[in-house]
Amino acid sequence: MRTKKSDFIVIGLGFGDEGKGAITDYLVDRFGIGTVIRFNGGSQAAHNVITPDGISHTFSQFGSGTLIKEARTFLSRQMLVDPYSLLEEEFVLKQKGILDAMKLLTIDPNCVIITPFHKMVGQMEEVSRGKRRFGSTGKGVGEAVLSFTNDKEGTLILKDFFSKKILSKKLEIHYLNQFKKAFSILAKTKSPLASKICLYFKNKYNLNQLFNFYEGFAKSYSKSIDSKGNHLQTLLKSKSSLLLEGAQGVLLDPEFGFFPYITKTKTTLGYAQNLLKSKRKPTCIGVLRAYSHRHGAGPLPTESILLSKKIKEEHNLDNPWQGEFRIGWLDLVLCRYAIKINPGIDSIALTCLDQLSGLSKIKVCIEYRYNKNFPESMKRFFQYKKTGNEIRIIGINPILNSSEVEKKQIAQVLLNSKPSKYLEFKGWKEYITKLNLEKEFPKNLKVYLDFLESKEGFGLPISILSFGKTRREKFFRGLEPN
Repeated sequence: MRTKKSDFIVIGLGFGDEGKGAITDYLVDRFGIGTVIRFNGGSQAAHNVITPDGISHTFSQFGSGTLIKEARTFLSRQMLVDPYSLLEEEFVLKQKGILDAMKLLTIDPNCVIITPFHKMVGQMEEVSRGKRRFGSTGKGVGEAVLSFTNDKEGTLILKDFFSKKILSKKLEIHYLNQFKKAFSILAKTKSPLASKICLYFKNKYNLNQLFNFYEGFAKSYSKSIDSKGNHLQTLLKSKSSLLLEGAQGVLLDPEFGFFPYITKTKTTLGYAQNLLKSKRKPTCIGVLRAYSHRHGAGPLPTESILLSKKIKEEHNLDNPWQGEFRIGWLDLVLCRYAIKINPGIDSIALTCLDQLSGLSKIKVCIEYRYNKNFPESMKRFFQYKKTGNEIRIIGINPILNSSEVEKKQIAQVLLNSKPSKYLEFKGWKEYITKLNLEKEFPKNLKVYLDFLESKEGFGLPISILSFGKTRREKFFRGLEPN
């Protein structure tokens, strides 16, 4: 165990589901992290953690270090908070023996609140798209972001819960505006499922109920709310180690992601760094699985049905909102892009290596083939070679400041791209979860890792390897934090 103060930022370098929760749990335990700061997203996060003694929890709003004794959580102002879901998660944690979760939680008073009516409109929007869904989780996070951007008068902030007058006024405006949106969706789509969703929320929630619940939340959990709004500054000045835990993945970022298959909250390293205001110098770790994956619709050029049959996925199951969990070979075109748009990443945490054990060969994609019309406007966004009518894509340039139309075109290019060049590596048969020393690694695993760390691979050191579900099956390779 390291005694020197060590701060970390943990972000996903994919489309989410990379293993950020398990890596957070591991770092909190190994380095004695005092507080986990959630800095983006909301209740749509699903960070799975399993302890060595078998306790399993999917973290939504609490930090993924919560299963470690006395590890605290801070929900920063950049988080969107769903009080209903928060209390549901607290109840689940109590059933698992974590009796003091709310006492170890502090919430910034400026957090935007996700209401049931945000969920209603978000779900109605998604089902009205039919087969062209974006892959929403149905948690109302995106709709809450839109409300905050376009409807300040009807957007609830946590500190509003302490004023009856403000809470009542905002709730009334919010209720009217959300149902105006709902009726507009029904008028456009006439979707029976959208109608059912609208009726469900209308019958289950009303203004008086919401008012009483939010007012009661503020009274019951006042000690968990940073009423003075100075808790972050206190943390930054403290001697306690901090870990900023990201949600979703950088390839879903609203600025750098592939529209419309994006999240509404920023997911990049820069967004986390801005919260620290240069007062701390954390070690920045990007998390990747040893293969490509995404939950739901959107580009996944290396998708492989054969590989998906060989890899066992226990936590990210198909669901009515996001759809199926898709798997493919590791895609260096996307990985390099994710690293490029996050300057400052110190190292990689590579997860799910155990899932590759037993494969005779392991493939890594370094090039796509694109045979359709390649718009002139796309040439600045891709690094490519042209052979006859065929475009060979070898890289993606940052798409910041591109228009919505251009982002849609970029997504379409990726949706219609297929792998044209793979590098192949020999697999390993050894059961690697039991290894304790790097010298015990299978030779073929060492070759694979050496390539990934090279300039032709990630171009970054791999500081953490994950060979299984719990923190005991993580291997730290000795990269010293700042």
